[in-house]
Formats: sequence, structure tokens, C-alpha cells
Amino acid sequence: MSDSCLQKSITMASQTANIRKIVSELLEFVVAETNIATDELHIALSEAIANAIIHGNKNNPRKVVNVQVTIQAKEVIFKVVDEGSGLDHRNLPNPKEDDNLHKRNGRGLFLIRQLMDEVTFNPLGNEITITKYVV
Repeated sequence: MSDSCLQKSITMASQTANIRKIVSELLEFVVAETNIATDELHIALSEAIANAIIHGNKNNPRKVVNVQVTIQAKEVIFKVVDEGSGLDHRNLPNPKEDDNLHKRNGRGLFLIRQLMDEVTFNPLGNEITITKYVV
């Protein structure tokens, strides 16, 4: 890939049934332009979109989630934005603590942070940017 920047954006209704299709479409775009392995991207992006739908937009199908991928020479950047009021990502329960080990949820952001090279939020907390370096 050259030093140019490629982008693709998708706006989707807040319905978890849409996640698989959107993730597949975006990862096909990434694979066509890079040699990056997509397993980690698939998990992290799926979790980020699910969090936006479920926690950000409260499963409200009238609200949307915007997902953008930017491919640069040395990194792939995903930005996921919901219409929710945001979250305090610094004060979430630790999924590795005994009280949280058997909970059915609460691991998404933990997984994203483990799989991606950079994870940032906007000040409101309704936009996550996840970056994977291209080697």
C-alpha cells in the first residue's frame, strides 16, 4: 500500500443483527488493501459496535452507529460513534476480579484493549477509536 489514506464509513441502525454484516464488509475492505490478520480486528470491532448499540444507544433502533475505517501505511484505525450519553471508560469493573468472573457481560472493552495496539475515547465517551499497527 502506498502512503495514501483510504477510508470507508458505514452508518447502521442500532440492531445487533447488523453487526456481522457490517464487520464483514469493513474487514473485506481492510483485507483488500493490507496484509493484516483480521481475527483480532473482527473480535475488537464486533465488541466496539455491540457496546455502541447495547450500552450507548440502549438498543434503540431509531438511533444509529457510525463506523469508519481508515487505512494508512502503518495502521488501520476504526472509529465507532453512537448517539448515547457516553460512558466513563476509566471506571468500569475489572472483569478479572472474582466478583465479575461469572458475569455474562463486562469483557468487551477488556478484550478490545488486549487485542488492539491503541484504544482511545472522545471526552464524552460515545466514540471509541481502536488502532492496529500494520507490520
